[in-house]
Amino acid sequence: MIKPIGARVAIEPIQGDKETESGLLLSDSNNIALPVKGKIIAAGEFSNFKQNIGDIIFFRRYSVDELKLNEGGEEKKFYFCDDVDIIAVEESQKKTRWWEHYTS
Repeated sequence: MIKPIGARVAIEPIQGDKETESGLLLSDSNNIALPVKGKIIAAGEFSNFKQNIGDIIFFRRYSVDELKLNEGGEEKKFYFCDDVDIIAVEESQKKTRWWEHYTS
């Protein structure tokens, strides 16, 4: 398991490619202005996102450090970024925290 240090988070990237009804694959990789989408898999000791493990987030494209690991013969890519580089949390995927029931 990967454990980020400080106020950083580990992110598993989610591909932004979309498939049309006819099977044509449209890629977002050519649009450098778009933020990148990913899933938080771990958070550092001082991160504000420790309670957000599993959330889908958007982060700045050029603010991450990339790490490639070979797990079981398959290469996996992970990103690491600071809390301040996370732009948004995808609301449809956001889990309700127990305290949100009492603060709303």
